[in-house]
Amino acid sequence: MKLYYYGIDYNIGGLEVFGRNLISFVRKKQPNIDVVVLAAFSKIAFEEELVLLGCTIIHLPDRKRHPLKYYNSLKKALSEHEPNDLFQINACSYRNFLLFKATRKSGIRTIIVGHLSSSVSHIGNIAHVLMRMRFSALGTKIAVSEETGRYMFGRHCSAVKIITNGIDFSKFAFSSNKRNAKRAELGLDNSTLAIAHIGRLSKQKNQLFTLDVIKEVLATGKNVKCFFIGNRVDTKISNIIANECSDSISLISPEHEGIDAIYDAMDIVLVPSVAEGGLSFVAIEALRSGCRLLYNERLGIIQGSPKNVLYLPLNKEIWANEIAVTSPDSLSNRSSIDLDAVYSIERSLSQYLALYDIPKVS
Repeated sequence: MKLYYYGIDYNIGGLEVFGRNLISFVRKKQPNIDVVVLAAFSKIAFEEELVLLGCTIIHLPDRKRHPLKYYNSLKKALSEHEPNDLFQINACSYRNFLLFKATRKSGIRTIIVGHLSSSVSHIGNIAHVLMRMRFSALGTKIAVSEETGRYMFGRHCSAVKIITNGIDFSKFAFSSNKRNAKRAELGLDNSTLAIAHIGRLSKQKNQLFTLDVIKEVLATGKNVKCFFIGNRVDTKISNIIANECSDSISLISPEHEGIDAIYDAMDIVLVPSVAEGGLSFVAIEALRSGCRLLYNERLGIIQGSPKNVLYLPLNKEIWANEIAVTSPDSLSNRSSIDLDAVYSIERSLSQYLALYDIPKVS
């Protein structure tokens, strides 16, 4: 059996981590499943690792510059499938009309996994709804949260299975030793309230909101330090934050930091994203490590009801006030949060593996 897989970008983000974890799990548990990654870019995240796992990588022509070549190459690759083969599409919307058209044309058994619960593009949302209507009958439908299911497949679609994202809980367990070492490395004393915004620098992740919040907190004289940690995808946003860097505001590339130790060192993690992958990996990882999480209430409710999350409207005064009244002393003596029953990576990926045995429906 071949598993054709689509949805790994050139930047390392939630979709890419999800894809790497899933493919690694499949190759470990079912090495008889050959994995073919259909790449919409000349270079994708984790490519060397995927090749070492035994994957075949097919690089498709640039979809925007050569749409016809892209469509024909995709259709050709999928047309070579056998009856038991499967195509998994990890999608943020139906806007990629050519992807879904080629998939339907090929007749391959398909799983569509929705990862996004909202979008910042009004025009993109309209295109998504129109294409969703056109391809509504295509494939088995999976979503990483109920909010994602409603956005991706429509409010009235009942045939949606929810499979939550999962993380490696052993990796993100809180360690006081790692906390002390990382805080010393970052120049943080015990009286400093450490705050992080983790994610690629982009409009969707809403770093400029965080910047405004932190500037308000600093104006009160509170001893805080904020770290923006992410790939510099949007040059404009990157430059704005870089110009604000000081002793209290830092911009860090993620490849230079052990992200698990970063969580341990932080007191608060902010997730004010306006478009997130159903449920942010950052949110789960931060909660697991015992960080306090300030979370955009429009992103949905995190399952398991963790006590260290605070749902807030996107109002900078409200976020700034919550930070201003927080003492680092109240957050330093903490422990790992047990979310294994809901967000275990083994539980999540095992559910995908079980789906691959679904017989083809004629």
